[in-house]
Amino acid sequence: MADERHPSQQVSPPTKETNRMQYFLGVDAGGTKTEFVLGDDRRELARVRAGTIKRMKADVATAEANLQTALRELQVATGIPIASITRCCIGTAGDTVPLVVNWLREAFAHHVGGELVIVGDVEIALDSVFFGGRGVLVLAGTGSNVAGRAATGRVVTAGGWGPALADQGSGHFLGLEALRRGFLAVDQQRSTSLLDLARDFWKLGSLAELIEFANANPAPEFSRLAPLVIAAAERGDSVAQEVAAQGGADLATLAALVIEHIRCLEAGVSPVFEVPAVAVAGSILERAGVVIDEVQDADVGFPAVGAGHLASSGSSGRHFCRSREEVRTAGTVLLPCAPASVAVARQRLAADLKAAGIIQAAVGDAVLVVSELLSNAIRHARPLPGANVQVAWALDAGSVEVAVSDGGSLTRPQHAQATLSSLGGRGLDIVEYLARTWGTRTDDSGLTVWAVLSAPPARAGETTPASGAGAAPVSGLGSADS
Repeated sequence: MADERHPSQQVSPPTKETNRMQYFLGVDAGGTKTEFVLGDDRRELARVRAGTIKRMKADVATAEANLQTALRELQVATGIPIASITRCCIGTAGDTVPLVVNWLREAFAHHVGGELVIVGDVEIALDSVFFGGRGVLVLAGTGSNVAGRAATGRVVTAGGWGPALADQGSGHFLGLEALRRGFLAVDQQRSTSLLDLARDFWKLGSLAELIEFANANPAPEFSRLAPLVIAAAERGDSVAQEVAAQGGADLATLAALVIEHIRCLEAGVSPVFEVPAVAVAGSILERAGVVIDEVQDADVGFPAVGAGHLASSGSSGRHFCRSREEVRTAGTVLLPCAPASVAVARQRLAADLKAAGIIQAAVGDAVLVVSELLSNAIRHARPLPGANVQVAWALDAGSVEVAVSDGGSLTRPQHAQATLSSLGGRGLDIVEYLARTWGTRTDDSGLTVWAVLSAPPARAGETTPASGAGAAPVSGLGSADS
C-alpha cells in the first residue's frame, strides 16, 4: 500500500540527540472505546481508556475531547510530553474510510509528535496474538472482521465492510438483529424478552415508541443492546439464541474463507496443508460464550444430502485460486481436533471435487460422509500428535475415497469387525447408506475410518450420482478390514 501520510507526520531527520529515549504510542480506536498504550523500547509505561475517537461513531467535538482527555492522562501518568513521541500506530476498523483517516491524521499531527501509521484494527490484533506469525484471528466488538497471515507473510481478510454491508456477529449485528427477530416473533406469536429489554434499556414507554426510536435518523447505537442479547440467550430465550447462532455461523464462514485464502497462498509450499491456529478477540467474543460455541460448531455453507456444493466465483467452475486444469485428484489436510475443523474439511473436499467436475449430488454425499466421520472422531477419539486429526481423499475411475484418521480411543473397533455400534454416533447410519463400502484400519498411530462413494463426472442434464456397490478402496488410503 502506498505511503499516504501527511508530510508533517513523517519521522524527523536525525539530530544530534541520537541517544535520547524513544517513546511509542499504540492506539486501538474502536467504535465504542479507545485504548491508548505508551511505552519505550523496553516496557509499557502507561495505559488509559477513553471514549471513541472514530468519526463514524462520534462528532468532531466528542472525538477531540476524548483524544485530549486520553493524551492528558498519559502525560500526567508518565511525565512524558506527548509531543516527544517517536512513533504512533493507530489501529481502526475505518482505516480505508476518508472521514475516519483524515480526521485521525489531522488530530494526531496537531497533538502528537513523530511518525504516524494507520492500519486496520484487525492487523494490530493479529500481531498481538501471533506476533507476526501464521494464524487467523476472528475479531468481533462493535464491528467485526476476520484476518489471517499466511506463511508467506501476507495478511488476508474477510468481512469488515462496515455496519451496513457486513459486521457479521458484531455488537451492531446482535443489537439490530435482535430487534428484527423480536418483531418477527411478534408476527409469529412467539415469546421473547428482547423487545421489552430494548424498551427498558432506552426508557421507552411502548412498542410504538421503540419502533419510532429504532427507525430514527441518525440511528441509535444498536451495539449497546448486545450485552442484553447475550444475557437473554444465556437465560434460554430462544429468539436471542437464534440471533447469537446466526452471528457465530457468519463469523465461522468468514474464518473458513480466510483459511481457504491462506491455503491458496501457500500452495506448493508443503504437500500437506496444516490449518492455521484460530484465535478470537473483541468485546463480543470475550464475554459471549454462546457466540463462541456457534463459531466452533458452525457447519458452514452446505445444505442436505446430495445437494452440497461450495459456492464458486461464477459459471466458469473456478474456486478461488484454482481452475479445473489445476485441481488435484487427491488431498490430505491436518486439522485441529476441534468442532470448527468440520466446516474447513467440508469446504476443502467440496472445492476439489467440484473443480474436478464431479456432479453436484456426489459432492454433497462425499461432503456429508466426511462431516460425519470427522465429527465422530473429534467427539470420541484421541487426537493425533499435535492435537490434530487428518482428512484425506482420492479420486479414481468414478469413485472417491475419503478417510479420517485420529489417535484412536479406549473402545477401538475389533479388527475386521467394524460395526456401527463399535464406532458410535448416529451419523454412521448415513455413512452406511451413502457409501458403496466402508471400513476401518488401525496402526501404531491410531484409527483410520474410510469410505468409498460414487463420484461420476458431470454430464449435460445429469443431476444424480450413478449407483454401484462393492468398489475397492482407492490408492490404499484404507483397507477392506470389515
